[in-house]
Amino acid sequence: MGKQNRRKKGNKKSGAAKSPNQGSAAPITSKSSLVQRLRHGDLRLKHGALTAASATLFAPESLAKNAPITTELIQAVSERVMDEDTPCSMVALGCLGNYILFQESQKNANQVETLLTPILLRKMNQACDEVESIAKEMIAFEESQPSQEGDMETVESKKKKKKGGKKPVAKSMEKFTLAIMEQWSVLSLCLHAICGLVESTATTNESSSVLYHERELFLGTTLRSLRLGAEMVTVLASPDTNMKKSIATKENESNIISDVVTYAIRTIHSACDDNPQFVSSLLAANGGNDWKTLIISSVGNTVLPTLARLHCCGITIICRQITKSDELTQIRYTSKWLKHIK
Repeated sequence: MGKQNRRKKGNKKSGAAKSPNQGSAAPITSKSSLVQRLRHGDLRLKHGALTAASATLFAPESLAKNAPITTELIQAVSERVMDEDTPCSMVALGCLGNYILFQESQKNANQVETLLTPILLRKMNQACDEVESIAKEMIAFEESQPSQEGDMETVESKKKKKKGGKKPVAKSMEKFTLAIMEQWSVLSLCLHAICGLVESTATTNESSSVLYHERELFLGTTLRSLRLGAEMVTVLASPDTNMKKSIATKENESNIISDVVTYAIRTIHSACDDNPQFVSSLLAANGGNDWKTLIISSVGNTVLPTLARLHCCGITIICRQITKSDELTQIRYTSKWLKHIK
């Protein structure tokens, strides 16, 4: 069990494929021209350049054939990750995720890891903030509806009903839902890229950015993503409000939140392999008891993806082997954990 068994295997489910296919895919005449377009002030030009790059240079097929991607180009794409325009940011994340997962020969792997790690972690934290913020807005909006029910029945809204249009309330909730699912997609793309770094290029010594220099930030951000995803998936199992039903409908179509849960716990599992220092950091993380409870309880939480629960089992096994204690487990034998997996 370990990252060696879970390294990149040509998974064609690329991040770029999930990204919105907006903007014109302008032909790329040279890499220097592409870099200039990526750094251009016009949003449409940047998005078009990214879309073209994702379908050509950063396509899995091209990367598998060792497409000549320069460090300057990686730098230019990474600069778009923090763009305020979410679709543009998502395409950039898809390109970087593909590069990490599918580029066979990465002579500058350590340099790329050092460059991308802080950017990806910052974007993950930003997406988590957005998910929490939008969720609060959705709850407040839904709670305000009963008191405003009379106000909503305006002449204009009645006309819309007669014409078969949606109620203003439904339109607003749908808008909130699209916004929050967009942020879950950002989290998923970030986790695919971070997981790729951990499983392919990261080491456990000073040369690693993600597992050494940025270890505490990486651990805290990934655990935060796991907690948010696990809580949301569990809540959506019994959608009893319009908000939950709206998000559940989108989740059933995409499974994007489940993907966040799976990749968050997979990334932590991979980071624990042959890495006593990281395991110690995991056990001593802020809110350590809460994290231990979350990981342990996830094993028997049948609502969560099966693969995520298996990774939770793997983490508890590794922690027990390395620490020689039961600090992370309330269940003594592995067979008792595995009986929960259906």
